[in-house]
Amino acid sequence: MKQTNLLLLAVILLAACSKSPPTYTLKKVVDGDTLVFEELPNERYDLAFIDAPEREQPYGREAKSYLTQVFAGNQVDVVINANNKAELFINGQSINQLMVTNGYAWAQLNIADPITSLTYVEAQKKAFNHGLGLWSLEHGLMVSPWQWRQQSTQPNSPALTK
Repeated sequence: MKQTNLLLLAVILLAACSKSPPTYTLKKVVDGDTLVFEELPNERYDLAFIDAPEREQPYGREAKSYLTQVFAGNQVDVVINANNKAELFINGQSINQLMVTNGYAWAQLNIADPITSLTYVEAQKKAFNHGLGLWSLEHGLMVSPWQWRQQSTQPNSPALTK
């Protein structure tokens, strides 16, 4: 009896672990790191591990356009983590990481998992070293999204007057 219960438990755990992430249909790309899905129309999801330029800042429109193009005609698997952030995959490739690798987003520096953190930092180094995407901007135009948001909350800030 004990062996049967253990075998049944092993089969259930194996089935649970082999589940594919759910596939969602894109309703709207809000900006380079925020999405709305058809199946969850009242929720906005930020992409995990990255921070893309805001729509109004340099390279914001390009980041949004790239993310929209990636979705075009592709079936996207979505993993929503405990922080309600989404990681997107097409054929096993992380779209979030592609955003960083191609210079459409910054890697977040506070990623808890050291392997994931290293992967994203290396992707950002590659984009920087090759001058890809936002890394091709002149130094004065390159402002990180977190700095842009902070400036936008201050009266008469450059972010508000552009």
